[in-house]
Amino acid sequence: MQTALLRETEKRAACQIQAAFRGFKGRKIAHSQRHMMVFRWPYNDPKSQVVVMGDFTKSAWGRQHRMAWCEARGGHVVELPLPPNDRVVQFKFIVDGRWVYDIKKPTINDGQGNTNNLQTWGSDIAKDPFRAKREERKRLAAENRRQFLLSPPSQDKVRGQIELEVEVDALKKRLQDAEKDLQAEKQRVVQVEETARNEREGLQKSLQQAEAEKESLQTEMAAASAVAAAAAAAAPAVDVGAEREREKEKEKLREELERERQESSMKNKQIEELERQVMKLQELQAEGSPARVAPVAVAGASGGGTQRETELEEEIEHLSLQFQPEQPKREELENQLASEVALYTFPAEGGPPPGFPATFETSPAEISNGAAFFSPQVENSGGETDDV
Repeated sequence: MQTALLRETEKRAACQIQAAFRGFKGRKIAHSQRHMMVFRWPYNDPKSQVVVMGDFTKSAWGRQHRMAWCEARGGHVVELPLPPNDRVVQFKFIVDGRWVYDIKKPTINDGQGNTNNLQTWGSDIAKDPFRAKREERKRLAAENRRQFLLSPPSQDKVRGQIELEVEVDALKKRLQDAEKDLQAEKQRVVQVEETARNEREGLQKSLQQAEAEKESLQTEMAAASAVAAAAAAAAPAVDVGAEREREKEKEKLREELERERQESSMKNKQIEELERQVMKLQELQAEGSPARVAPVAVAGASGGGTQRETELEEEIEHLSLQFQPEQPKREELENQLASEVALYTFPAEGGPPPGFPATFETSPAEISNGAAFFSPQVENSGGETDDV
């Protein structure tokens, strides 16, 4: 394992060395054929856009070279190769869209009002003071890289390689565990989706059944509504005004019956009272006791017991004559109220028409029997009345 890793490392290092050598050789040839020149514009801030153009390109004044801000040089800088044959070049700067030239450098006027900067090879302006340092830095970096790649592996490097292999193995193991977890998660997701799909299908079936039941219920309700509408159409129309008049007449009849009942009750009480007084007088007369007849004679008048009896009998006869003519009138009221109640009697299966009350304050059976209004009453010893 270690031998294969070292062999791979040596092969990679040899490739890098060859690439570096080829690049160095190519750059050396390019430098020998061309002269590198550093263009610098130190008059604007870093936010300005500065480009340089000149006749040193293949197509003269045909390409713009963007200049970057260099903090060390304090201006916009760009390094460009110059043609090997031309010893004098003209160039000019474009700063934020305006053509300008450097007044501190040599200039030339083409006779048409255009002023350009002029650069001659070998002059002091073309020299770059940082080029020597850059080249020395590159040379030292290449030498250190070459020594590192060609030097034999030390114990520290071998130990580092072993630790690296251990870390790689650990990472591979973690990757395998992560793949296993990912597979398990995928299987779990598939199971959850299958369960959700089954539940959704079950819910859809339940929804379809509920919709079918709803449609059947709607059909039944429509049929029932049609039947109810037919029954309502077949039922006779109810005149609300006439019904109200009948209700008022029925209430009046009830009030008259109640008043007649109260009057008859009072008259019965008076007749009973007179009968008791007559019986009491008859008992007193039958006994013949002067001691008992005296108080009655004194309370009645000076005319004696016979005159009082006559008066009581006349009063009883008079009340009886007054009470007898009221019996036909009460029977007539009973018949009229029974006929009014018969108008509100409906068949059991059909029931009352729509909008008509289905209950009564007094049942038709009680009204027809007369028990609700004409029950005779007697007074008991406690002063209360009981139905007989």
